[in-house]
Amino acid sequence: YFDRDDKGIPHRWTAYVRNIMSEVAPFFTTTRMLADYTNQYYISLKNSGLQLAADNFAAAKQYQSWQKWMSDNWSSIRILDKSVFDTDSDTLQEDQPFAASLKLHTGNIAPAHLGAEVVFFRRHEDGSLEYILSEEMSGTAMNPGELTFHCSFKPRISGVFEFGIRIFPKHQWMAHRQDTDLVRWA
Repeated sequence: YFDRDDKGIPHRWTAYVRNIMSEVAPFFTTTRMLADYTNQYYISLKNSGLQLAADNFAAAKQYQSWQKWMSDNWSSIRILDKSVFDTDSDTLQEDQPFAASLKLHTGNIAPAHLGAEVVFFRRHEDGSLEYILSEEMSGTAMNPGELTFHCSFKPRISGVFEFGIRIFPKHQWMAHRQDTDLVRWA
Protein backbone atom coordinates (compact mmCIF):
# COMPACT_ATOMS: atom_id res chain seq x y z
CA TYR A 1 0.00 0.00 0.00
CA PHE A 2 2.80 2.42 0.85
CA ASP A 3 4.89 1.59 -2.23
CA ARG A 4 3.63 4.26 -4.67
CA ASP A 5 4.83 5.60 -7.99
CA ASP A 6 5.56 9.27 -8.68
CA LYS A 7 1.82 9.89 -9.23
CA GLY A 8 0.95 8.39 -5.83
CA ILE A 9 -0.60 5.19 -7.20
CA PRO A 10 0.07 1.97 -5.23
CA HIS A 11 0.28 -0.45 -8.21
CA ARG A 12 1.10 -3.58 -6.20
CA TRP A 13 -1.73 -2.84 -3.75
CA THR A 14 -4.16 -2.20 -6.61
CA ALA A 15 -3.16 -5.51 -8.24
CA TYR A 16 -3.61 -7.30 -4.92
CA VAL A 17 -7.10 -5.84 -4.40
CA ARG A 18 -8.15 -6.67 -7.97
CA ASN A 19 -6.94 -10.26 -7.50
CA ILE A 20 -8.90 -10.64 -4.23
CA MET A 21 -12.02 -9.15 -5.85
CA SER A 22 -11.80 -11.64 -8.73
CA GLU A 23 -11.51 -14.53 -6.23
CA VAL A 24 -14.46 -13.52 -4.01
CA ALA A 25 -16.80 -12.01 -6.59
CA PRO A 26 -18.39 -15.36 -7.52
CA PHE A 27 -19.58 -15.69 -3.91
CA PHE A 28 -21.45 -12.38 -4.10
CA THR A 29 -23.71 -12.91 -7.07
CA THR A 30 -27.43 -12.38 -7.42
CA THR A 31 -27.84 -16.08 -8.20
CA ARG A 32 -26.22 -17.08 -4.91
CA MET A 33 -28.27 -14.49 -3.02
CA LEU A 34 -31.52 -15.79 -4.54
CA ALA A 35 -30.56 -19.38 -3.72
CA ASP A 36 -29.80 -18.39 -0.11
CA TYR A 37 -33.10 -16.52 0.27
CA THR A 38 -35.01 -19.39 -1.30
CA ASN A 39 -33.42 -22.05 0.89
CA GLN A 40 -33.31 -20.06 4.13
CA TYR A 41 -36.59 -18.14 3.97
CA TYR A 42 -39.00 -18.69 1.11
CA ILE A 43 -39.32 -22.48 1.31
CA SER A 44 -39.95 -22.46 5.08
CA LEU A 45 -42.38 -19.55 4.68
CA LYS A 46 -44.28 -21.46 1.98
CA ASN A 47 -44.42 -24.59 4.16
CA SER A 48 -45.66 -22.60 7.16
CA GLY A 49 -48.30 -20.94 5.00
CA LEU A 50 -49.54 -24.31 3.78
CA GLN A 51 -49.73 -25.65 7.35
CA LEU A 52 -51.59 -22.56 8.56
CA ALA A 53 -54.07 -22.82 5.67
CA ALA A 54 -54.78 -26.55 6.12
CA ASP A 55 -58.17 -27.66 7.43
CA ASN A 56 -59.89 -24.39 6.59
CA PHE A 57 -57.16 -22.36 8.35
CA ALA A 58 -57.57 -24.21 11.68
CA ALA A 59 -53.96 -23.52 12.81
CA ALA A 60 -54.21 -19.86 11.77
CA LYS A 61 -57.42 -19.46 13.77
CA GLN A 62 -55.82 -21.18 16.78
CA TYR A 63 -52.77 -18.90 16.51
CA GLN A 64 -54.99 -15.80 16.29
CA SER A 65 -56.89 -16.93 19.41
CA TRP A 66 -53.60 -17.50 21.20
CA GLN A 67 -52.39 -13.99 20.26
CA LYS A 68 -55.56 -12.43 21.72
CA TRP A 69 -55.33 -14.59 24.84
CA MET A 70 -51.66 -13.60 25.34
CA SER A 71 -52.53 -9.94 24.86
CA ASP A 72 -55.27 -10.21 27.49
CA ASN A 73 -52.97 -12.01 29.97
CA TRP A 74 -49.62 -10.33 29.29
CA SER A 75 -49.99 -7.86 32.17
CA SER A 76 -50.17 -10.77 34.66
CA ILE A 77 -46.40 -11.30 34.31
CA ARG A 78 -44.54 -10.09 37.44
CA ILE A 79 -40.80 -9.86 37.96
CA LEU A 80 -39.93 -11.59 41.24
CA ASP A 81 -36.13 -11.42 41.17
CA LYS A 82 -33.31 -10.37 38.84
CA SER A 83 -29.56 -10.88 39.05
CA VAL A 84 -27.26 -9.27 36.48
CA PHE A 85 -23.76 -7.89 35.98
CA ASP A 86 -23.31 -4.44 37.58
CA THR A 87 -22.46 -2.12 34.68
CA ASP A 88 -22.60 0.96 36.92
CA SER A 89 -19.45 -0.05 38.80
CA ASP A 90 -17.66 -2.44 36.45
CA THR A 91 -16.61 -2.69 32.81
CA LEU A 92 -17.38 -5.80 30.80
CA GLN A 93 -14.14 -7.43 29.67
CA GLU A 94 -13.86 -9.42 26.44
CA ASP A 95 -14.44 -13.14 27.07
CA GLN A 96 -15.29 -12.41 30.73
CA PRO A 97 -18.18 -14.67 31.75
CA PHE A 98 -21.48 -12.82 31.86
CA ALA A 99 -24.31 -14.34 33.85
CA ALA A 100 -27.88 -13.23 34.41
CA SER A 101 -31.01 -14.71 35.91
CA LEU A 102 -34.62 -13.63 36.04
CA LYS A 103 -37.46 -15.10 38.08
CA LEU A 104 -41.02 -14.44 36.93
CA HIS A 105 -44.53 -14.99 38.16
CA THR A 106 -46.20 -16.05 34.91
CA GLY A 107 -49.83 -15.79 35.90
CA ASN A 108 -51.84 -18.10 33.64
CA ILE A 109 -49.22 -18.09 30.87
CA ALA A 110 -47.61 -21.47 30.22
CA PRO A 111 -43.79 -21.44 30.55
CA ALA A 112 -43.46 -22.78 27.00
CA HIS A 113 -45.05 -19.55 25.74
CA LEU A 114 -42.45 -17.23 27.31
CA GLY A 115 -38.90 -16.41 26.37
CA ALA A 116 -36.27 -14.00 27.63
CA GLU A 117 -33.01 -12.63 26.30
CA VAL A 118 -30.28 -10.28 27.47
CA VAL A 119 -29.88 -7.38 25.04
CA PHE A 120 -26.73 -5.23 25.02
CA PHE A 121 -26.71 -1.62 23.82
CA ARG A 122 -24.20 1.19 23.54
CA ARG A 123 -25.48 4.68 24.36
CA HIS A 124 -24.21 7.44 22.09
CA GLU A 125 -23.60 11.05 23.11
CA ASP A 126 -26.88 12.12 21.49
CA GLY A 127 -28.74 9.66 23.75
CA SER A 128 -29.53 7.15 21.01
CA LEU A 129 -29.00 3.45 21.63
CA GLU A 130 -27.11 1.15 19.29
CA TYR A 131 -27.96 -2.56 19.44
CA ILE A 132 -24.79 -4.62 20.01
CA LEU A 133 -25.86 -8.21 20.67
CA SER A 134 -28.42 -10.40 22.39
CA GLU A 135 -28.30 -13.80 24.03
CA GLU A 136 -31.38 -15.92 24.63
CA MET A 137 -31.85 -17.22 28.15
CA SER A 138 -32.98 -20.76 29.02
CA GLY A 139 -36.07 -21.13 31.16
CA THR A 140 -36.89 -23.59 33.92
CA ALA A 141 -40.30 -23.90 35.55
CA MET A 142 -39.76 -24.60 39.25
CA ASN A 143 -43.17 -24.02 40.84
CA PRO A 144 -46.58 -23.58 39.27
CA GLY A 145 -46.86 -20.02 37.97
CA GLU A 146 -43.11 -19.36 38.32
CA LEU A 147 -40.41 -19.44 35.67
CA THR A 148 -36.69 -18.78 36.08
CA PHE A 149 -34.48 -17.80 33.17
CA HIS A 150 -30.68 -18.14 33.20
CA CYS A 151 -27.84 -17.40 30.85
CA SER A 152 -24.09 -17.60 31.16
CA PHE A 153 -21.85 -16.85 28.21
CA LYS A 154 -18.66 -15.07 27.20
CA PRO A 155 -19.55 -12.10 25.02
CA ARG A 156 -16.85 -11.23 22.51
CA ILE A 157 -17.12 -7.55 23.38
CA SER A 158 -15.59 -5.31 25.99
CA GLY A 159 -16.39 -1.88 27.32
CA VAL A 160 -19.23 -0.09 29.00
CA PHE A 161 -22.65 -1.21 27.82
CA GLU A 162 -26.22 -0.83 28.83
CA PHE A 163 -28.36 -3.91 28.75
CA GLY A 164 -31.77 -5.14 29.66
CA ILE A 165 -33.62 -8.41 29.82
CA ARG A 166 -36.39 -8.58 27.26
CA ILE A 167 -39.33 -10.91 27.94
CA PHE A 168 -41.30 -11.98 24.88
CA PRO A 169 -44.07 -14.41 23.89
CA LYS A 170 -43.26 -17.65 22.06
CA HIS A 171 -45.41 -19.79 19.82
CA GLN A 172 -44.64 -22.34 17.12
CA TRP A 173 -46.35 -20.18 14.49
CA MET A 174 -44.54 -16.95 15.36
CA ALA A 175 -42.29 -16.21 12.43
CA HIS A 176 -40.62 -13.36 14.32
CA ARG A 177 -40.72 -11.85 17.80
CA GLN A 178 -42.19 -8.67 16.35
CA ASP A 179 -45.31 -10.59 15.24
CA THR A 180 -46.94 -9.16 18.36
CA ASP A 181 -46.45 -5.89 20.20
CA LEU A 182 -45.99 -7.76 23.47
CA VAL A 183 -42.70 -7.17 25.23
CA ARG A 184 -41.65 -6.61 28.82
CA TRP A 185 -38.30 -5.28 29.98
CA ALA A 186 -36.70 -6.29 33.27
